[in-house]
Amino acid sequence: MGSGGRVWLALDDQGHQVALKVSEDGAQAARLRREVAALESLNHRYVVRMVNADPQGNWLATEYIQGSTLATWGSQCSLAERTELCARLAEAVAHLHSQGLLHGDLKPSNVMVDAYGSPRLIDLGTAHPAAHASRDEGFNGTLGYVGPELLRGEPPSLASDIYSLGAILYTLVARQAPFRSGDPAALAFLPLSTFPEPPSSRVPRMPRALDELILQMLARTAERRPKSQGLSGRLRRALRSPTQLPVVGMSRERGALREAMATALDGGTQVIVLHGGEGCGRRTLIQESIALARREGMRVRQGPGETPKELLSELAEAKTTLVHCQGGGREVLRFAARLLAEQLPALCLIRSQRPLMPLTNLGARHLSPTPLELHHVQLMLAAADQDVARGPEILGRTRGRPGAVAGYVQPLARGLVGLSPRQQELLRVTATDPVALPELSALLDLSEHALLDLAEPLLDRGLLVEVQDGYALQANQS
Repeated sequence: MGSGGRVWLALDDQGHQVALKVSEDGAQAARLRREVAALESLNHRYVVRMVNADPQGNWLATEYIQGSTLATWGSQCSLAERTELCARLAEAVAHLHSQGLLHGDLKPSNVMVDAYGSPRLIDLGTAHPAAHASRDEGFNGTLGYVGPELLRGEPPSLASDIYSLGAILYTLVARQAPFRSGDPAALAFLPLSTFPEPPSSRVPRMPRALDELILQMLARTAERRPKSQGLSGRLRRALRSPTQLPVVGMSRERGALREAMATALDGGTQVIVLHGGEGCGRRTLIQESIALARREGMRVRQGPGETPKELLSELAEAKTTLVHCQGGGREVLRFAARLLAEQLPALCLIRSQRPLMPLTNLGARHLSPTPLELHHVQLMLAAADQDVARGPEILGRTRGRPGAVAGYVQPLARGLVGLSPRQQELLRVTATDPVALPELSALLDLSEHALLDLAEPLLDRGLLVEVQDGYALQANQS
């Protein structure tokens, strides 16, 4: 049974097999007429071809695709094959958009895959001119694949198709949907209250650019999603990008940060203190949050600096901002307290070695990263193309601290990856003792911001560590 009526395998006048869709009521007939109108304007190898149709919408005959739906395809296919299929599907969507049409209900069951592994976009009963889209049409789409804007009651747009395509790609790549819940009704509010976990958290050796592009397609802010034109090429190029060491584990903390980001985007105020010892994962959590903020078009500021009043004034006049702070000094505490008191649209992340209890009664939340488990370490080893049998040894040595695990796992192999002369100089001057950031800036003749940019790759690799609650750097001697 299709959404536009009952579907039969039939023969046309020449004896060729066709898929015959027959409407059984007035609503299905109207849907078939809409599908016929869409198919008449389309001619693409990845869109099902119309053979014949009744002008009144009683029936529609299309080519018969011998194969399976996307929902049952791909279990044995490689990441490259799954991505290529979605790149072809993106070509079909781009063709619809070039004709001024949006599909309106992209999902795995609306995609057939033929015996040669090529997709066909089927069931265009919801397709209609994008220029005529309005909220008066009511809700169309399938929970789990519709964009957040539709769940808010806004009219669909071409960007809504991109979100649905991103959800399909995510499901194929990660082998699970972007949002999951035992309660199907939860799919109506999860896209409004949080963000998907990066697929790289579940897929070893995930190309960095592909991971990012999938998340861009699933952006909560429709204007931040990529356009359909050229998307297929971007997917193919992203597949060839370097792999990355994934962020794994810390599910509770990462989920809480994604929810806080959604609250801030809706105009709320969130202050979260990330506390714990060196290498516990605080920096990783902040970096992942910054990447998400930039993906959604939020401003990112490091603060409060020497002028917290100016930053507060800026936050009051601008769109939602993510502010990340180091340590629990007096200025940071004052800034966070004012932020909460004035209820400015912002997410403030504070990295501290200890809880900041004065902020608790004001509404701040404290998170301490959870140590990694064995399967997380093994996933990181697999991503680095290393022997997963080393997992128990590394877990024992590091006690599951994400930063320490990364230092063991990353194929940054000291000496395998070249360092710039400035990076080598930074490691030399911090080789013996910790050096405070202001002193380092003076020694290297760099601004503090430029110094942190220089240090970031070394921190990621475990060649450099932060000490004194982030106020100093030292070369890793382990």
